[in-house]
Amino acid sequence: MHTRGNPDLRPAAAGIDKDHISVSNEWIPIIICSVINISLLIFLRNTYTKGQMQFSLFGLTIDNYIFSGFAVQAQILVNTYLAIKTMKKGFTVAALLNIIGICLAGIFGIIISEQNTAMLGVVTYFNSIVISAVIYHYKKGLYDNFQRLTEQKNEITLLYKEISASKEQLSQQNEQLMWYNKVMKDNEKKLERMAYYDPLTGLPNRKMIIKKLDMLIHYSERKQASFALVYIDIDNFKEINDLMGHHVGDILLEEVTKRWKSRLHSKDVLGRMEGDEFAVIIRREMSREDILRYVGSFREALADVFRYSMKEFKIDASFGISVYPNDGRTTEDLLKHAGMAQAFVKSSGKRGIEFYRNEMQKTIIERVQLEDGLKSAIMNGELYVVFQPQYSCETSKIRGFEALVRWRSDKLGSVSPTRFIPIAEETGLIIDIGEWILRTVVNKFKKVQAANKDYILTINISVVQIVQPSFVSMVRKILDETGFDGSRLEFEITESVFISYPEKVIQALMQLKEMGISIALDDFGTGYASLRYLQMLPIDTLKIDRTFVSGIGKMESGNQIVGSIIALAHSLGIFVVAEGVENMSQMNYLKEQKCDCVQGFLLSMPLEDDQFDRLIAIA
Repeated sequence: MHTRGNPDLRPAAAGIDKDHISVSNEWIPIIICSVINISLLIFLRNTYTKGQMQFSLFGLTIDNYIFSGFAVQAQILVNTYLAIKTMKKGFTVAALLNIIGICLAGIFGIIISEQNTAMLGVVTYFNSIVISAVIYHYKKGLYDNFQRLTEQKNEITLLYKEISASKEQLSQQNEQLMWYNKVMKDNEKKLERMAYYDPLTGLPNRKMIIKKLDMLIHYSERKQASFALVYIDIDNFKEINDLMGHHVGDILLEEVTKRWKSRLHSKDVLGRMEGDEFAVIIRREMSREDILRYVGSFREALADVFRYSMKEFKIDASFGISVYPNDGRTTEDLLKHAGMAQAFVKSSGKRGIEFYRNEMQKTIIERVQLEDGLKSAIMNGELYVVFQPQYSCETSKIRGFEALVRWRSDKLGSVSPTRFIPIAEETGLIIDIGEWILRTVVNKFKKVQAANKDYILTINISVVQIVQPSFVSMVRKILDETGFDGSRLEFEITESVFISYPEKVIQALMQLKEMGISIALDDFGTGYASLRYLQMLPIDTLKIDRTFVSGIGKMESGNQIVGSIIALAHSLGIFVVAEGVENMSQMNYLKEQKCDCVQGFLLSMPLEDDQFDRLIAIA
């Protein structure tokens, strides 16, 4: 440590107690200067006592007074050095030496020399005291200032350290604040994404679609532009969810989204409204024909089967379209009318694309009324069953009866099955209705079995029913409770059943066959069925759809189709029933082609209970 200035600030030498030093470094110059000063005083005394002295030096005459002057000036320099070098202690010694010099000057000059020449020396020593005092005062001020500056420096250093520490702390706090701010912004983005985007598909959700529609309407009002909204509902998605689980349903939705994104125009918006419902905002002005082609591409994207874990799914969708401003000038109206058009497509069973029309509202209202009435139809006893006989082409005897459900509503009157069955399937009401039908007709046919009538009872089974996990156990329970012979029971299914859920359907059909129940494939040739399905499924009976039967005799191709179906079925060992036979030309051709059994208005209308009972009595 460098220690200029106050000697008291100098550190003690290593291993020496500074409180017990006899002669410290700061006293050395004082002692030396004191010795020099006293020596000069003695020299002055000698000059005074020896009297007049003179000698020449380089041509100059020098006497004892000149020597004494030099000596006094040397004393002044020594005293000044003491005052400068060691400050308080040096000044004190210098002052004492000057006082001694004053006294000696007076004594030697007055008493010894008996002359009044001492006054000059006295004045000189006084000057030396004054000079030393001025130096001491100035240096003390400097030292005090230095001390204050040192203290201020220490304070500033401490403050700087505190500021540096505070600055570092502030820097850390600033970094933390920046990190918190980033986290908050990230969370805001996440919250915004959660609020406006579907977490499964990543598509804009209902809230975002509504927001974009509001903005687009505002823009279109100013620009007098037009745009379209497409509302989409995936058909039979609920059944897939119930059958395969929500995990598979989610994968299916992701795949649907991927396919639709590949067909989406860069300016348009695809969003997921909820569940299996989607929307597309077409933000470009397009003709109705172009819109139909564009939306048709979304439907075409579903044409290829969906595969998951060795399973295949065939799905379709219903599309409803509303156009701004013709079909609505508000977001609410556009959504309502597009949804109404989509519901119209679904209720009609066409599975396609429709633009909104005002008359659709009437159809939708009727559908709602049908749905509400159907919910209470069983409880109110409005449903009943009719039986249409099936006759053997070879013996003309009754083979059995097909049970057909009918609805006579107190409010709506007689409702056609083509109207209420699709609604029952879409709403899931077919599950309760199907169980009621099975229990009702089995109880009725117990009397037929008791009379040793070996008629086959045929019941239509919906895809919604057969994919229910509890369906097989429900059938087994009813057979056990009623004691009905399962071998006299035949379940009719349509092609759509095994197209959508082949593995599940095959599993259920095999369990039903274990109970002795036979399986009939209804409406063959009108859908997706192929030879592969006939070979794969445990089919006992094939029913030729009435659309093919009606073509018999009208054109050669109609005859060939029916003949080919009969030959194909027989080659596979499958029993054949032709439905919808209405004239003898059809009947004769079917007999020629070795059709096993027929049913239709030519032979018998569907019979109500009393008619059925009379027929059984005479058969």
